[in-house]
Amino acid sequence: MLTQKDIIDAISDRIGVPAAKTKAMIDTLIDLVALELAAERDCRIHGFGTFKAVKSQKRIGRNPASGDAMKIPAKIRIRFRPGYRLKAGADTATQVLKLHEIAKLMVSELLLYNSPEIDRGIRENNLEKILEDKLKDARENFSSRIPKGIDADISIFEHAWEKFIDKRKKALETMK
Repeated sequence: MLTQKDIIDAISDRIGVPAAKTKAMIDTLIDLVALELAAERDCRIHGFGTFKAVKSQKRIGRNPASGDAMKIPAKIRIRFRPGYRLKAGADTATQVLKLHEIAKLMVSELLLYNSPEIDRGIRENNLEKILEDKLKDARENFSSRIPKGIDADISIFEHAWEKFIDKRKKALETMK
């Protein structure tokens, strides 16, 4: 998890401003947003997002402990709608997540069509040699699926492959 200290340190390093000054700037930004919301006005930071002050109506609710009806007063709630730069970060994370799923499917496919060779390769400790051509094709296929501009590489496939091989080794050991 990224903490406020991490953010302050990163900004200080990037723009060459002392950490104390960076912290003061961040605190000022938070204070300005809080003042706008206290005045029931929206605050938009281009690319980051929009903070919106939304008034909720008073209503009757239930006390979760006793189940008794209780009055819930009207209040101002804060809603946040992410901007395009934050959405881009989430989209990138989604694409990387999809790559992990693709890697798992490709490894499963290798097992489905090559399980006797895989088992023999594990037993003889020369799995890479036995599946050399098939692994090369799978790695090239996976690499071709990585979208441009995404910070991902073949290590996603390799990790899925290693996890699969470890599980398969354990399964073979228990079958002995």
